[in-house]
Amino acid sequence: MKTKGVVVLISVVLCLSSGLKSSGQEPSAASGYTLHSVAPHLAYSEILVYLQDGSSFSGFLAAVEPDALIVRKDGQDIIVPRQALRKILLKTDPNLNRNMLYGMAAGIYVGNILLLHDTYEPFAFAEKIEDEDIWWGLLFESMFAAGGIGLGYLATLLETGEKSFEFGTNEQAKAATWDKFRVFTAGVPQPAKIHFSIHGGSVFGDFSSSYDDFFGQAGYQSYAGASRFNLMRRVQLTYSPIPPLEFGLAYLSASEPSSSYYFYSDDGVTSVHSSFSSNYSQTGLYLVGALRPFNNPIASGNIGLAIGAARAQFEFTGYLDISEYMLDPVTQAFWTYATTKSAELTYKNTKTFFSGFVFAEVSFRLYQNLHLGISADYMLKRTEEIPPFVDFGIPAREVRLGNASIGFTMEWHF
Repeated sequence: MKTKGVVVLISVVLCLSSGLKSSGQEPSAASGYTLHSVAPHLAYSEILVYLQDGSSFSGFLAAVEPDALIVRKDGQDIIVPRQALRKILLKTDPNLNRNMLYGMAAGIYVGNILLLHDTYEPFAFAEKIEDEDIWWGLLFESMFAAGGIGLGYLATLLETGEKSFEFGTNEQAKAATWDKFRVFTAGVPQPAKIHFSIHGGSVFGDFSSSYDDFFGQAGYQSYAGASRFNLMRRVQLTYSPIPPLEFGLAYLSASEPSSSYYFYSDDGVTSVHSSFSSNYSQTGLYLVGALRPFNNPIASGNIGLAIGAARAQFEFTGYLDISEYMLDPVTQAFWTYATTKSAELTYKNTKTFFSGFVFAEVSFRLYQNLHLGISADYMLKRTEEIPPFVDFGIPAREVRLGNASIGFTMEWHF
């Protein structure tokens, strides 16, 4: 915290120093006005002023009063009444710290999806990480972070560093633009209107374990292909017309990792080899209504409901081979075997249906608009009838579609 404070203080000092050097003069306020109405990082920034009479001039921002703009030009303070303004272009310094932090966060997130995503599972489910992979993982994390920081630096170079204010012609538009200009130059933080968030977390569902009891009793060994952690559970964009209400869209993945079961036995007379696997993927697009009970410079909270349409695809595959050893007619010994029963299973089904979920999240401000926190959601569930698989002795059963998740949220508030 102390380090951050020092960095901010140094930044302010550098901004002020830059403004003083650019003007080439010691600042002196116009009579009856004060310089304290402009945020330190904007004081004596370059400004281009367009007037209603068609003329224009440039200078350095000195002060903003309730009804006038004060511009330093050639050592003199020029007072411009707000009624005379047509347009203002204010030069701003690119925010290197912000861009590098945003780049680092994006680099780590996207890099983890590329590195950890199990290609045999629904999108963004992470592979199981073994202990010996941790050090390699830390190395890759550092590379992703460095790459993101580099992209953030490049983005800073491409920034125009300019803020425009158009005053229009009617008095109402002029007054609204003037208020925005005063708030911006005073450095007053405004309530966020646009909220973009990415959510990931552990998935808790019934589908992937719906046959555990049957195969467990039959002596099968089970194997889960990936972890239950979905790196991109939900992506959400909302707009707040009237705080604390928000409305928007969300994409949610209710997929679950695959489950596989294996059985093999050989008693010298009969050999049985059997396998069975289930796969389930579900994605949906939803309309979101939310309430943000608090949203301050430290933390933000959000609860909401989403309704929409989901598309689910479930697939079952299996293989069964039962062989019996044959008796050699000469040696009267078991010498080879013949298949007495063989079966293969492929069952696919796709459903599109009405769906919905509820969610809650709490995030904490890391830097400016960037927040990081915890998130949870719960899908409205429905049941689906799965037919029997007679060759495998599997009876018909109902499975539940839908699940819940708890994990992280990364948010940007604008």
